[in-house]
Amino acid sequence: MVDIERDIYPVLLAMQYQETLFSDLEGRKAAGKETAASCPFCNKAGHFSYSQERPVFQCWSCGEAGSWITYLQKRRGLETREAVNFLAEAAGIQAEGFDMEAYRARTKKANILQAAMKHFKKALSQPEGKEVYAYLKGRGYTRQDIEAMPVGAYVSRSTLQKALEKEYTRQDIEESGLLSIGEDWPLVMAWTNLSGLPSGLAARAIEPGREPKYRYSKGLEKAGTLLGLEKVRGRESVLLVEGLLDCLLLSARGLPIVALGGASLSREQVKALEVNRTKEVLLCLDSDKAGLAGTEKALSLLQESSLRAYVVSLPAGY
Repeated sequence: MVDIERDIYPVLLAMQYQETLFSDLEGRKAAGKETAASCPFCNKAGHFSYSQERPVFQCWSCGEAGSWITYLQKRRGLETREAVNFLAEAAGIQAEGFDMEAYRARTKKANILQAAMKHFKKALSQPEGKEVYAYLKGRGYTRQDIEAMPVGAYVSRSTLQKALEKEYTRQDIEESGLLSIGEDWPLVMAWTNLSGLPSGLAARAIEPGREPKYRYSKGLEKAGTLLGLEKVRGRESVLLVEGLLDCLLLSARGLPIVALGGASLSREQVKALEVNRTKEVLLCLDSDKAGLAGTEKALSLLQESSLRAYVVSLPAGY
């Protein structure tokens, strides 16, 4: 069964299909990881933008926003299934067995998770997030690093629910899996799927000795993707590490990097790198027993793929 986030969007993003989809917009101008243009809905110059990393758009004037499917619906009048078929054809994929209800449920979940991360990011810069902020500073991260990293502070479950219930029902919030983590793991980050859209949250304890160190939201889809993959679209050489925070920090500093969230690389993740048009992988797993075993396994898998593999040797103590 075809899945648009797993099968279609990743291929199109690697092809930079957004430049074709939005090619008729006037005033297009690159702005970092976004491209600004005149809005086709309200005609406001420079207020429309589409992402280079994810299949999304937004107008900062009229508020029109959503996925590429939403764009095709609103701009070209296509039904959802017609929009899926349109994008599948562009990707060279047969869109058979598309599950409409599953797509709608995942879209709603992704929207809730994005809203939650905005809430957490804001909390990190407020007095209530000072312990998480101090923890990051204690790890040697600069203010610029922390501002650039997509992390936040989970301070209060009740405050989070109150903020989200302005737009979503309590049942929707519960079904998103958000409430399966809490204040004991206050450093949070989104885990994105192959399309760069959030499929769950990873939360880290900052209190020394607390186990498990990480907690993942209920229903998180980790299989087959890598943290940070949307940041390295089309990059031929990619650095592969274990740690989530390592990945987010070095990505914020400009390195093309992805993370496993563990020491084991899967065949599905290798395929995701191939779809991404990656050519070589620099393995930089931890230097402990698990990391060394993971490096050997990863080398075996990569040798069976189209990817070139190299091992990064770190100085003693790292």
